[in-house]
Amino acid sequence: MDALLRRRLFAASLVAALSGTGCGMLGQDADRKASDTFANPELPVRRGQSPDGPRVPTSLPPAERPNLPLPARPDAPVVPLEAAAPGVITPVSGAEVRPVADKATPAVRPIATVGVDNFISDEEVSMMMKQRAMDYIYLKGDERVKKEKEVYKEELKKLIDRELILTEFIGRVKKNNPGAVDELWQQATKMADGSLRSRRLAIGIKTEADFIAELQKQGMDFKLFRRQMERQALMSTFVNMVLKDKTGTPTLAQVQDYYARHADEFKTEDKLKFQHLFVATARFNSADEARKQADQLFNAARGGADFVKLVKEHGHGDSVLRDGAGVGEKRGEIQPPELEKVIWDIKPGNFSGVLPSENGFHIVRVLERQTAGTRTLDEKLQTEIRNKLAEQAFKVELDKLTAQLWRQIGVTIVEKR
Repeated sequence: MDALLRRRLFAASLVAALSGTGCGMLGQDADRKASDTFANPELPVRRGQSPDGPRVPTSLPPAERPNLPLPARPDAPVVPLEAAAPGVITPVSGAEVRPVADKATPAVRPIATVGVDNFISDEEVSMMMKQRAMDYIYLKGDERVKKEKEVYKEELKKLIDRELILTEFIGRVKKNNPGAVDELWQQATKMADGSLRSRRLAIGIKTEADFIAELQKQGMDFKLFRRQMERQALMSTFVNMVLKDKTGTPTLAQVQDYYARHADEFKTEDKLKFQHLFVATARFNSADEARKQADQLFNAARGGADFVKLVKEHGHGDSVLRDGAGVGEKRGEIQPPELEKVIWDIKPGNFSGVLPSENGFHIVRVLERQTAGTRTLDEKLQTEIRNKLAEQAFKVELDKLTAQLWRQIGVTIVEKR
C-alpha cells in the first residue's frame, strides 16, 4: 500500500475511533449494569465533583500547540449558558482562565480542568489534532495557523464536553452503587481493546507492536490513545441511556416532509464503479499473442474466475495496485479515456469484452451504476433519511445536556505563558 495512502487510512481510522457519541460502545451487560445503578436521571452531580479522582495521563514528549489566545481572567469564575454552542469554543474562552505557576512545570501540562481535579492535558488535545492533520497540513502561512487554532479549539471543546458528561455519569453511579464504577471501567477497557484490534486489522496492521510503532510515527502515545477510547466508550453508553427516550423514531410523515423540502439533496448523476484488466502488447512477441492472452483471460472471467485474482496475476496496468479497481466514477473522469465511450453502456455485473487500444487490450467489468435523475423514496432512502433525522434530534438533545453540565460543573482553562 502506498505510504501516503496508508497514513491517510490510519489517520481516518483513528478519527473514527474517537469520534461520535451516538452509538453505545459497551456490551449489553454493562449497559444494564449502568442503567441499574442510577434510578434518578435528573440527579445532578455537585459542582466540582470529579468522576474518578485525579487523572494522570501518560507522559509524552513536549508537543507544541498553536498559540491559542485566551482572555484575561475574569473577576469571578463563570461557566456561561452559551457554553454548548456547537462547533465553537466560546464556552472555553468564557470559563475561568488561570496561568500556569511559574515555579512548577509538571511533566504533563494541564490545559483545562473539569471539576476539582479532573484535567485535560495539552498532549491530549495535540493528539486529537494530529488525527485531523489533513484539515490543515496542506495549507500555508497565516491560513494554516488560523486553521490549526480552529481545530485546536474544536478538539479542546470536545474533550471538555466528554469530561463533563463522564463527571455526571460517574457521579450518579457512585451515589447509587459505588461498587459498579470499577466494573464499568473494566467493560470500557475491554471494548476499547476490541475496537483497537478491529481497526488495526482493517488497515492491515497485524500486531499490536506494529500498531504502537505506527502511532509513534504519528507522534501519538498508545496508552493515551487507548485511554481516550475507554472514556469515549463510557461516555457513549451514558449519553444513549439518557437521551434514548428523548429523541424517538422519526415518522413516515417526517421522512416524506424532509424528502420534499430537500429535493436537491437527492438528485443523482451518472456514476459507476468498475474493475479493469489491461494486457500490454509490449509484454508479448506480437499483438496477436497479446490478443490471444486477453481472450483467454476474458473467457476465464466470464466463466466465473476471480476477476481480481486475474488482474493481480496477469494484469499489466496500475489497477494491479488497487485490487483491480478502475480509475474514475463520473463522465469525463474514466481512465484510460478510450474506455469512456463503451463503459456507460455496460450493465452492472457484465463485462465489456476484449477492447483493443494502441498499447494493448482492456477488459472491464462494471460493478455498480447510478443513473442521473432523482432518487426514489424507496425503503432504503427512507431508512437513510430516518437515520439522518434521528442523528439531528440526538445532537440537539446532546447540546442541551452539555449546556446543562457547563452550568453545573466547574471548568477552568489554564493559560500557557
